Amino acid sequence: IVVNKVGSIDTEFRTFGMKVIATTVDADATASSDKGTIKTSTNNNNGNDDDWNSIVTVREEKCKFQLDFRTVYWNSRLGGEHRRLVQYIRKHAAASTKSNQSQQQQQDSDSNNDVIVVADLMAGVGPFAVPLTSTTSTTKTKSPTTNNNITVYANDLNPESYKYLKINSMQNKCENLHCSNMDARAFVHDLDNRGITYHHLIMNLPASAPEFLDAFRGYPESQTYLPRVHVHCFATSTDSSSNDDDDRAVIERCSKALGCSLDVQKDQVSIHIVRDVAPKKNMLCVSFNLPDEIRNVPRLDLTKKTEQEDTESVSSSCGGERENVKDNNEEPPCKKSRAR
Repeated sequence: IVVNKVGSIDTEFRTFGMKVIATTVDADATASSDKGTIKTSTNNNNGNDDDWNSIVTVREEKCKFQLDFRTVYWNSRLGGEHRRLVQYIRKHAAASTKSNQSQQQQQDSDSNNDVIVVADLMAGVGPFAVPLTSTTSTTKTKSPTTNNNITVYANDLNPESYKYLKINSMQNKCENLHCSNMDARAFVHDLDNRGITYHHLIMNLPASAPEFLDAFRGYPESQTYLPRVHVHCFATSTDSSSNDDDDRAVIERCSKALGCSLDVQKDQVSIHIVRDVAPKKNMLCVSFNLPDEIRNVPRLDLTKKTEQEDTESVSSSCGGERENVKDNNEEPPCKKSRAR
């Protein structure tokens, strides 16, 4: 089956309209690419856009992801970014294990001391959470990938994403993967209230993820560990702007949401260019250590936040502007990283 994207990604759950261009009469149609393999079963629908099967299985990082691409977001061109962050966190977990093994030779220790905890706030169907916790994934050398000391708390607001996240967790025999279907801010406060310490935070919602950083204001003193944050966002350049200007704008955006300034050196801020989305528009991943100063910022009142969002939602439905995220079909010639 071949579909064409209609319009842009401008819905709450990052879905978009599609129109069927062509279908096959074969019971099983298979499409392959260097980004993975997509399999789907379709019937001859004689051009009826409503009578076709949009449930597919995608392979990435030696894991299988089942999803309905009409109701959830998936972009195979982000496979490289999924792999990069998964490998980064695995390296941290491996280093933690090695450090604790040397300590255990001298004294008994808590077996959970070397566990790396990841909070995935906008997890989708699990492109980060599943490979990090799967017991079936393997590396290119076909040696088993050790995820035993990684625990992931994954959340998504979309009920359909949550459904397929749980399916993919079971299908890939994930251990230590906890799934939630909540607002991202409420999810963060819930983890804090439960006393769950997390070492990495993934926020993969490029259109608005930086604004969700206000959920960490008033970071509890009981949380002694300041996590590494990985927040995805879009950055638009102008003819007169430089990379430094773009970096400053993104850092200021994150600082505004946090309620305190990010110190490039102290908080180890780095900016990775994920890919080109459109001319003069990049998708970035901004990584930094959560600043200790955020503890002094007043805690966000989620009750008031919900009331404000309800008001804005009514205004939007009466003609308010919404940001449209356009996505071209070209893979960028290269990916770059720049650390400040």
